[in-house]
Amino acid sequence: MPWMTDTIKAAVRERQSVFQQHGKTDRWKKLRTHIQRLIRKQNKKHYDRCIADLKKTNPRDWWRFVNDQLGRTQKSNGKTTRADVSDNQVADVFNDYFAEAWSDSSTFTLFPLLASSEELCNIGQLKVILKHLQHRKACGPDTIPNWILSLYCEDLAPVTGYLMNLSYNVGTMPSSWKMANVCPIPKTSVPTNKKDWRPISLISSLGKVQERLILNKFLPVMTPWIKDQYAYMPKCPTTLALVKAYQTWLSNLDKRNTSMVRVLLADMSKAFDRVDHGILFQLLAVRDTPSAMLAWIHSYLTGRKQHVVANGQQSKWCDVTSGVPQGGVPSPYLFLVYMSSRATVHATTSNIGYADDIGLSRTLTYVTLLKATQPCKKKPRN
Repeated sequence: MPWMTDTIKAAVRERQSVFQQHGKTDRWKKLRTHIQRLIRKQNKKHYDRCIADLKKTNPRDWWRFVNDQLGRTQKSNGKTTRADVSDNQVADVFNDYFAEAWSDSSTFTLFPLLASSEELCNIGQLKVILKHLQHRKACGPDTIPNWILSLYCEDLAPVTGYLMNLSYNVGTMPSSWKMANVCPIPKTSVPTNKKDWRPISLISSLGKVQERLILNKFLPVMTPWIKDQYAYMPKCPTTLALVKAYQTWLSNLDKRNTSMVRVLLADMSKAFDRVDHGILFQLLAVRDTPSAMLAWIHSYLTGRKQHVVANGQQSKWCDVTSGVPQGGVPSPYLFLVYMSSRATVHATTSNIGYADDIGLSRTLTYVTLLKATQPCKKKPRN
């Protein structure tokens, strides 16, 4: 134990000696209390010192320490396991399972748009982004690691900048940047079923750089569209959503003739994978999205391909027909635009969303309850 000191060890030995000679006497009880106080004091010093050190490190080390102390650390050999299939079949099994959530998106015809001449980024901006790419991040199907892009940013920035500006202006994302390696990530500490895994897409690092540049232009445009949503948005944490819901309920209950507040909490299953592309494009089109951005997003979501990589094995490539890629930079915000189309029947219904979690609440008055509880009167027969 890291907090065990020589002083505590000496006190423990003295307590054990008294117990062996005289049993649980008053002297033994005083020593026991003394040891407990020493342990609490040293334990507090130890954790204060650990927290002070962790404040100087990155969040990854912080959470590793917290999980270790709570006993949530899971030792793994790095393999994705399934009890009913062999190692070389795991990738195909997960690929088929993740594809079950997809659906055929409704048709949306995008008429040819005039090429734009707007600059997505300049060489200086791209150099800064490439230089600060995290070297530990995994690369996509193009197998170009981040350390190469970071190390040779001076030479690569002019070429990649030209490609990204051209891609945005003609409204077409390179097909190689739309291919993804899907890694199954466990949802629970000890996954036992294929439902306990979540698909995370590893795409090209250059593709993610362009996605980040697109998001910088897209975020100011789409922010006014997002209402009653507290995920992914700046200064909209979970606490704010809970406070608003709680405050709404208390305010409604304080009103006159209010009897109760009816609340419905729902969680959409595989919501990111079930986004209908046609509906999403329609929402973007009717809200006056800039033509170059609309064309690029249309190209970004259509024609995507992915395969699962697990245990060193790769599944077959398959076409993605719906959803937004989990792991893509603009994906959460496109999902918020998609969710912003939801509406309530009653104007008095409070509509609060946090990603794929929805909370609906409505105040019921005494009159409404009486009408709902009264038995229906049968009409007399003629």
